[in-house]
Amino acid sequence: MTSQRTILGCALVAAAATATLLTSPAATAAPAQAPVSVPGASAAALPGDFDGDGHRDLVVAAPLAQVGQAARAGGIAVLYGSPNGPVTARKQTFHQNAPGIPGEAEQDDRFGESLTVGDFDRDGYSDLAVGAPGETGPVGGPEGVVTVIWGGTGGLADAAVAIAGDHPGAESGRTLVNGDFDGDGDVDLAFNEEDSTVRVLSGPLLRDGTPAATYRRWELDHRITDLASGDLNGDGRDDLVAARTPTRPEEGITKRHTVHLAGGPQGLSHDFVHVRTADDVQPQPFVEADEVAVGDVNGDGYDDIVAARPREGTGIPDPEPPAALGGGVTYVPGSATGPRGALAVPLHQDTPGVPGAAEAGDRFGSGIAVADLDGDGYADLAAGVPGEDFAGVAGADHGAVAILRGGAGGPTGAGAVTLHQNTPGVPGAAEAGDVFGQALQPVDTDSDGKPELYAGAPGENTNAGAVWAFDGTAAGPVAPGSVSFGPGAVDIAPGPGEFGAAFRD
Repeated sequence: MTSQRTILGCALVAAAATATLLTSPAATAAPAQAPVSVPGASAAALPGDFDGDGHRDLVVAAPLAQVGQAARAGGIAVLYGSPNGPVTARKQTFHQNAPGIPGEAEQDDRFGESLTVGDFDRDGYSDLAVGAPGETGPVGGPEGVVTVIWGGTGGLADAAVAIAGDHPGAESGRTLVNGDFDGDGDVDLAFNEEDSTVRVLSGPLLRDGTPAATYRRWELDHRITDLASGDLNGDGRDDLVAARTPTRPEEGITKRHTVHLAGGPQGLSHDFVHVRTADDVQPQPFVEADEVAVGDVNGDGYDDIVAARPREGTGIPDPEPPAALGGGVTYVPGSATGPRGALAVPLHQDTPGVPGAAEAGDRFGSGIAVADLDGDGYADLAAGVPGEDFAGVAGADHGAVAILRGGAGGPTGAGAVTLHQNTPGVPGAAEAGDVFGQALQPVDTDSDGKPELYAGAPGENTNAGAVWAFDGTAAGPVAPGSVSFGPGAVDIAPGPGEFGAAFRD
């Protein structure tokens, strides 16, 4: 990816000299395409390939970016893939004041807080779904909205509202994930609304955003904090995995949980099934999580769950069940019968082979991604450690990324590496509050079979944020030749927008 490094490096120099506010979107918007009223069957789209050129594209969000006079309205940048990786010479910037995007940029909309990609209209081009959970509509609260921007030969253009929250506090689109939950070949869109409800829009979507069907699944007394999808039992239908946090500790419900909803002919099951390490044991040994990711780590053809609990116990209620010092993740293999919690493996910075040491506040797993980073056929685990400190400065939140390799036995600490801004070859320097690694995304933009790893540091430059790109190799992501770029390189407003706080899945 020599050309990528050269082009992004030039973009950084230009970005340092000048930064364009999110008030002139016309210069970066793609030509409009004629909408289609009824989607037609087409070849399957490469996920994340918006223009159909065979290369996946990179999407980076700045959910707190200012748009015009609207603080924290949010915006996203798209960099198109090529044989040389993503190039800033071909980029787009989207926000709710951009041509073709419904709505209006308003304070605290947080457009881009969540992102997911899929061919939602079945036209052979991947589309981009964007959540703006702070959107306030006619019912007066943060109802939230999910917007789909359509892919096509010229890239992303035109958009439609897929769903808007229908009651105050719904915050629809706080999390987004796609999957084929009913196995019909169409991509469905799932997201949470309010604290405890999962809503599914069954594909295909029409170009006005209308889904084929919609339904809800409830999980009372718990707040859903993250969603992921994958085929955990090999039946050809995606299942939904959720991390949830109890909302009624006064009733003794204290443990965070990992749960899953099985896919089926009618879509997702009504029953949230707990992932636990044993049955009929009190207190029940739930697999705890604040964040979840899914991928085939052991290469057996079944997707596995990686559940992250990046924080120690809060002490509320007292005592809260203990958590790993500095945070940790739990690997749960999939099987023909679904997740096998009894085979769960915990991993953290005291796991043999993992660099560093478990320390309070490290937040290991805050920012988690599962993908085959070295091209060996096994998905690897990248875990953000945004609270990691260097040079003996406790509480500085410099941040780091730990990469654990997958294998037939699942992930281990053997051969694990850590990357951060003090790693030789990595641009910049670790500074207090950078929270490097808080968001991660593997994307193979140059189609060489080994994804680059993109790491966000939304606290960089006083919360303006920045992104680091690590080239993919047979050894996994490497520091030599890595580059970084900030919001100015992609026409995102300067200021505390937290660029790099979210990526597309």
